[in-house]
Amino acid sequence: MLIINKHFNFCCFRALAYTTLDRLCAVFLYNICCFNKVCYIRLISKLHSYGINKTTVKWIQDFLSGRRFRVKVNLSYSLWNLLTSGIPQSSVLNPILFLIFINDLIKCCIARSEVYLFADDAKLFKHILSESDEQQLQEGINELHVWTKNWLLNLNISNVR
Repeated sequence: MLIINKHFNFCCFRALAYTTLDRLCAVFLYNICCFNKVCYIRLISKLHSYGINKTTVKWIQDFLSGRRFRVKVNLSYSLWNLLTSGIPQSSVLNPILFLIFINDLIKCCIARSEVYLFADDAKLFKHILSESDEQQLQEGINELHVWTKNWLLNLNISNVR
């Protein structure tokens, strides 16, 4: 399966029921991987690793490369610069490419805690029955942090709830 079934949209949610003696610890991470931070070279490597055929990967690479931007302040414009990261907004490919890019984030944490994604937000949680459960949740968070570093992303600790 190319896309793991831990991605959710507005219509999908999970309800969790526990007794009053149980404890559920959750960590909510917002904007863990913004669309405009996705590194093209790393995205292309993931497409290859998922076995997507070379012609399709080349087409996506051509779609992403050669994009330029400039900034306007009042009536002045900056020089044109090439984009090296970010998935184009308002594109049909945008959500698919983004899901492919963050898909293995789930694999890095799932052994330690439950993980659910919605766009660029993540929820890690664990049913806590012992100190080892707390430790496993922390290890899941640590693995998520390593994943963000490996893929050249920044985990904004101020956005953790």
